[in-house]
Amino acid sequence: MKIRIGRLVASAVALSAAAVMATTGTASAATAGYHLVTASGVKVQIWEHGDVVKVTDTSANGHSAYVTVMYTYHGRDFSYNMTAKSKGSSKTHRASDGGVYNLPENARIDIEYDGNGGSFSSKHFVNDH
Repeated sequence: MKIRIGRLVASAVALSAAAVMATTGTASAATAGYHLVTASGVKVQIWEHGDVVKVTDTSANGHSAYVTVMYTYHGRDFSYNMTAKSKGSSKTHRASDGGVYNLPENARIDIEYDGNGGSFSSKHFVNDH
Protein backbone atom coordinates (compact mmCIF):
# COMPACT_ATOMS: atom_id res chain seq x y z
CA MET A 1 0.00 0.00 0.00
CA LYS A 2 2.86 2.38 0.85
CA ILE A 3 4.35 1.75 -2.60
CA ARG A 4 1.05 2.72 -4.29
CA ILE A 5 0.75 5.92 -2.23
CA GLY A 6 4.36 6.74 -3.08
CA ARG A 7 3.63 6.26 -6.77
CA LEU A 8 0.49 8.40 -6.52
CA VAL A 9 2.44 11.18 -4.80
CA ALA A 10 5.21 10.94 -7.41
CA SER A 11 2.61 11.11 -10.19
CA ALA A 12 0.96 14.14 -8.59
CA VAL A 13 4.32 15.89 -8.29
CA ALA A 14 5.14 15.10 -11.93
CA LEU A 15 1.76 16.44 -13.10
CA SER A 16 2.23 19.60 -11.02
CA ALA A 17 5.68 20.12 -12.53
CA ALA A 18 4.24 19.61 -16.02
CA ALA A 19 1.54 22.21 -15.28
CA VAL A 20 4.17 24.70 -14.13
CA MET A 21 6.24 24.05 -17.27
CA ALA A 22 3.17 24.56 -19.47
CA THR A 23 2.42 27.85 -17.69
CA THR A 24 6.03 28.95 -18.11
CA GLY A 25 5.84 28.20 -21.84
CA THR A 26 2.76 30.40 -22.13
CA ALA A 27 4.48 33.20 -20.24
CA SER A 28 7.38 33.08 -22.70
CA ALA A 29 4.92 33.66 -25.52
CA ALA A 30 4.24 37.05 -23.92
CA THR A 31 7.79 38.01 -24.91
CA ALA A 32 7.03 37.39 -28.58
CA GLY A 33 7.72 40.57 -30.47
CA TYR A 34 10.98 41.24 -28.59
CA HIS A 35 14.30 40.82 -30.36
CA LEU A 36 17.78 41.02 -28.86
CA VAL A 37 20.88 40.89 -31.02
CA THR A 38 24.47 41.37 -29.95
CA ALA A 39 27.86 41.53 -31.54
CA SER A 40 31.25 42.72 -30.33
CA GLY A 41 30.65 46.16 -28.78
CA VAL A 42 26.94 46.45 -29.56
CA LYS A 43 23.55 45.37 -28.23
CA VAL A 44 20.33 46.05 -30.16
CA GLN A 45 16.93 45.58 -28.55
CA ILE A 46 13.68 45.76 -30.50
CA TRP A 47 10.14 45.73 -29.16
CA GLU A 48 7.63 45.35 -31.99
CA HIS A 49 4.82 46.81 -29.86
CA GLY A 50 5.54 50.52 -30.00
CA ASP A 51 8.27 50.03 -32.63
CA VAL A 52 10.98 50.65 -30.04
CA VAL A 53 14.56 50.20 -31.25
CA LYS A 54 17.45 50.73 -28.81
CA VAL A 55 21.17 50.49 -29.55
CA THR A 56 23.71 50.29 -26.72
CA ASP A 57 27.51 50.55 -26.87
CA THR A 58 28.84 47.68 -24.76
CA SER A 59 32.60 48.10 -25.12
CA ALA A 60 35.23 50.76 -24.53
CA ASN A 61 36.95 49.83 -27.79
CA GLY A 62 37.21 53.26 -29.42
CA HIS A 63 34.30 52.56 -31.79
CA SER A 64 30.71 53.70 -31.61
CA ALA A 65 27.86 51.19 -31.72
CA TYR A 66 25.36 51.72 -34.51
CA VAL A 67 22.21 50.24 -35.96
CA THR A 68 20.56 50.93 -39.31
CA VAL A 69 16.85 50.10 -39.61
CA MET A 70 15.53 49.58 -43.17
CA TYR A 71 12.16 48.73 -44.71
CA THR A 72 10.07 49.13 -47.85
CA TYR A 73 6.55 50.54 -47.59
CA HIS A 74 4.22 51.08 -50.57
CA GLY A 75 7.15 50.59 -52.94
CA ARG A 76 9.38 53.19 -51.26
CA ASP A 77 12.53 52.45 -49.26
CA PHE A 78 12.96 53.97 -45.81
CA SER A 79 15.82 53.81 -43.31
CA TYR A 80 17.26 55.47 -40.26
CA ASN A 81 20.50 55.20 -38.28
CA MET A 82 21.25 55.45 -34.58
CA THR A 83 24.63 55.68 -32.87
CA ALA A 84 25.68 55.15 -29.25
CA LYS A 85 29.06 56.83 -28.94
CA SER A 86 30.65 55.46 -25.76
CA LYS A 87 30.52 52.40 -23.51
CA GLY A 88 27.25 52.27 -21.60
CA SER A 89 25.53 54.92 -23.71
CA SER A 90 22.43 54.16 -25.72
CA LYS A 91 20.06 55.72 -28.22
CA THR A 92 16.36 54.87 -28.61
CA HIS A 93 13.64 55.67 -31.13
CA ARG A 94 10.00 54.61 -31.04
CA ALA A 95 6.85 54.88 -33.15
CA SER A 96 5.68 57.91 -31.18
CA ASP A 97 8.69 59.81 -32.58
CA GLY A 98 6.74 59.72 -35.88
CA GLY A 99 7.94 59.55 -39.47
CA VAL A 100 10.33 56.72 -40.33
CA TYR A 101 10.35 55.54 -36.69
CA ASN A 102 6.72 54.37 -36.99
CA LEU A 103 7.45 51.00 -38.61
CA PRO A 104 4.75 49.56 -40.90
CA GLU A 105 2.70 46.61 -39.68
CA ASN A 106 3.31 43.15 -41.19
CA ALA A 107 6.34 44.44 -43.06
CA ARG A 108 9.83 42.95 -43.20
CA ILE A 109 12.23 45.08 -41.16
CA ASP A 110 15.97 44.66 -41.78
CA ILE A 111 18.62 45.82 -39.36
CA GLU A 112 22.38 46.08 -39.66
CA TYR A 113 24.50 46.68 -36.57
CA ASP A 114 28.15 46.97 -35.54
CA GLY A 115 30.12 47.93 -32.47
CA ASN A 116 33.77 47.32 -33.31
CA GLY A 117 34.32 49.26 -36.52
CA GLY A 118 34.52 46.03 -38.48
CA SER A 119 32.00 44.18 -40.55
CA PHE A 120 28.35 44.58 -39.64
CA SER A 121 25.90 41.88 -38.64
CA SER A 122 22.30 41.73 -39.86
CA LYS A 123 18.88 40.41 -38.87
CA HIS A 124 15.34 40.75 -40.13
CA PHE A 125 11.89 40.25 -38.66
CA VAL A 126 8.26 40.86 -39.61
CA ASN A 127 6.88 43.74 -37.54
CA ASP A 128 3.78 43.17 -35.38
CA HIS A 129 2.77 39.96 -37.13
